[in-house]
Amino acid sequence: MSNTNTRTATIGLVIGCIIFGLGSLIVAHVDVGGWAMSFWRLAISGIVFAVLAKIAGQRLPRSRPAIFYGLLSGAFLGLDLALWHESIYAVGPGISTLLNSLQIFFLAAIGFCTSMSASLFCN
Repeated sequence: MSNTNTRTATIGLVIGCIIFGLGSLIVAHVDVGGWAMSFWRLAISGIVFAVLAKIAGQRLPRSRPAIFYGLLSGAFLGLDLALWHESIYAVGPGISTLLNSLQIFFLAAIGFCTSMSASLFCN
């Protein structure tokens, strides 16, 4: 990779991280409801990803289970995003983002404690 490509990639990564990090502050200061905000964020990102997939030559899956589970996971993503937006309004952007990030560890602990192999540790 040339030095110019590396520099461009680094700048793009930094800009993307800044925009991503400002998401909760944008939600906190825009006068749109949490559910509407999550709808528009997912609608716009869906259009962007569809355009990028078309440019890259990616094809959509054709099997019914793949489409079903893709739509189901998208619905759960929308629900998670809407509830995160509501928590921003309830407790503020900092604490809600921290709680949203910690859900990975909470769900891993619940999965570990409910599995058969962890019955000795969690009872």
